[in-house]
Amino acid sequence: MHFLLILENDCKITSPKLVDKFVSVEIPDEIQYPYLHSLVVKLMMHGPCGVLNEKNVCMNNKNKCRFSFPKKLCENTIMDVNCYPNYKRPNKGEKVKIRNHFLDNRWVVPYNAYSLTKYNSHINVEICSSIQAIKYLYKYVYKGHDKINFTVNENDPDFVYDEIKMYQDGYLHLKLYGEFLDFFYMI
Repeated sequence: MHFLLILENDCKITSPKLVDKFVSVEIPDEIQYPYLHSLVVKLMMHGPCGVLNEKNVCMNNKNKCRFSFPKKLCENTIMDVNCYPNYKRPNKGEKVKIRNHFLDNRWVVPYNAYSLTKYNSHINVEICSSIQAIKYLYKYVYKGHDKINFTVNENDPDFVYDEIKMYQDGYLHLKLYGEFLDFFYMI
């Protein structure tokens, strides 16, 4: 499920201090916050990928993580006008063992501590305050449902395959035993 929350003008997150109030990418202190620490370790650590695991599903054909992990360590949150914030990822020396590798703050997926502890589920939280990121999000949210189409054909010379129409319609065209069966298929 994807949520896009649009805040009223007087509630918008416009400074690094406010970003840090709602989003974290740090491994919490295990002594001070044991439950939150266990959830971050269990649900919010990416990878390992890259040189630690070149066969991870997130790796692209250029042998890079498609989510850009590991991220760079950063002592303070930096808000860039053209993208998501660079979240505060300090180098505190804290490491956790994930799938036989020791990972630090560079591998933490952005989370909100309240949501994570309330729902005990992987919830990736991102602050979107730039025009470029907002355009991307609206395009993503309004792109429509996922579709699939394919054809099963028994080498019928009369069959006309209209790839453009099939793509636009999102139809499954099956020709089985001399009959066309059309199904609208949505994931």
